[in-house]
Amino acid sequence: MIRETATGDAHSIVRRERHGDWILSIVSETVADRPRQRCTISHVQFDLETRKPILSIELYPEKRGLRGTLVLPAGLRRENGVMLEGDEAASGLAQPFRAEFPLGCAVDLDLDAAMIASLRRDRNLHVRATADNTGREVIFSIPLNGFSATLRRAFSIADPSVGTRARRSSRIAHYGNSMKS
Repeated sequence: MIRETATGDAHSIVRRERHGDWILSIVSETVADRPRQRCTISHVQFDLETRKPILSIELYPEKRGLRGTLVLPAGLRRENGVMLEGDEAASGLAQPFRAEFPLGCAVDLDLDAAMIASLRRDRNLHVRATADNTGREVIFSIPLNGFSATLRRAFSIADPSVGTRARRSSRIAHYGNSMKS
């Protein structure tokens, strides 16, 4: 899906790509004759009966990893925060709630290289929280189907040399393997 908008001095085009359960949004914009691209990767889960969103995660690449926001439904114990874990994680990443609003609560995310590597290997990201009214643990599972491909594409846009290095490494590995036979 492509959407184009122009306002005053700025012109932008938004493209969306689906990779498994994840969406890559690419914003190409020109401001004062300077082109630039930025992107986010996201996943949203909906309640099957009401079709309202119950969970969303949006991440954007940075030099040291990924930053973003996780939005969860209302009714979670704010002082406990959340714990992010992969499928086989012995321990995860504890994150506090940043804000609470009538329909939910937000958690700032700052994922380092180790956490990203874990997510690339795992099938699900588990978010553990505590229900405010009962004190019971609540677990939200975010499927990681397509996460690696989306992330690879996002980093190649954020740093175009990433795609070039990956293609070059692939060619070198292929060339090296063909020399052995």
